[in-house]
Amino acid sequence: MYIFLEIFLKEDLLEINNSLIEAMHGCLNCGGCDMSEKIKSFKAYKRRKKNKNKRGVLLIVLIAAIGIGNLCIYEISSSLKYDVYYLEKDLKKKQNKLEALEVENIGDKSSDKLEEDASSKLNMIYPTEYQKRYIYVDD
Repeated sequence: MYIFLEIFLKEDLLEINNSLIEAMHGCLNCGGCDMSEKIKSFKAYKRRKKNKNKRGVLLIVLIAAIGIGNLCIYEISSSLKYDVYYLEKDLKKKQNKLEALEVENIGDKSSDKLEEDASSKLNMIYPTEYQKRYIYVDD
């Protein structure tokens, strides 16, 4: 009885294997094709499909990396533009202050301003005629 069950199970397994091979191959014992080649091509097809999936994931990761890189570059360039704007603004203020100081310096050097400062701050006055002494030099 056990031998009969064993033979029966082997025949069932053989039928299942044949139906799987037929599904993969398309025919059973066609004689025109080699089963090992079909199985190899099916395995190669599976590998190619896995490689396509890997390439798709790699492509998505690459696009994400490029996007993140672009965002980082944009952030850096924006902060640099911000810094340049405020440095230029500060430079304009300092140039205006320098111009004002130059105008004030030119005003301090004028003879009218010097005379006014001498008479008001230092209490200097022009000498009278009898206080003046002239020196004659022979050529």
